[in-house]
Amino acid sequence: MIDTLQEKKLVLLYEKLTRRLFLSLYVIIILKKIQEDSIMEYIEIHFGEDFGRLPRGEKHEHDMFQSINPMFCLTKRLWKPQMDIFETRNQIIIQAEIAGVEKEDISIEVTNKAVKISGNRCRTAPSEPGTYRLAEIQFGGFERILYLPTLIDPERVSAAFSNGFLELTLSKIPLQKPQKIELS
Repeated sequence: MIDTLQEKKLVLLYEKLTRRLFLSLYVIIILKKIQEDSIMEYIEIHFGEDFGRLPRGEKHEHDMFQSINPMFCLTKRLWKPQMDIFETRNQIIIQAEIAGVEKEDISIEVTNKAVKISGNRCRTAPSEPGTYRLAEIQFGGFERILYLPTLIDPERVSAAFSNGFLELTLSKIPLQKPQKIELS
């Protein structure tokens, strides 16, 4: 006779296999439709939160397909542009590589401890119908919050955007020299 723990394990295994089978069938149907149309366009597959959580250490279905081909992204994902932080004696300089992002689509927020850079890179449709053979460029929204190594003056910040690079120059707050206090 099967005890309740074994029954629970079998039910969980059945649910997990059912989810994966459903996902596999759905992707096969989409690929078949693409093959019939012979036109490959950007595909977004959205599932609700009904898949539940997988046990720790297991990959999610969208991670498995994302590693095969980034077009099979099952969720809206934020991309992370590459950034550098460079510190001089009086300044902190942040460079962000955000090629393809329009100046109007960039938002910068600064406090004395952190910088938030966010924006959106829009996908441009191919000029002719065709088939993607490689799709690595990420599109959509991005957001980076960078915590600074020292306090800066939010009133003394400059920004420049050129050739796909954003450069922020942040002025450090000068450290106050200790005051000597005489005892009376």
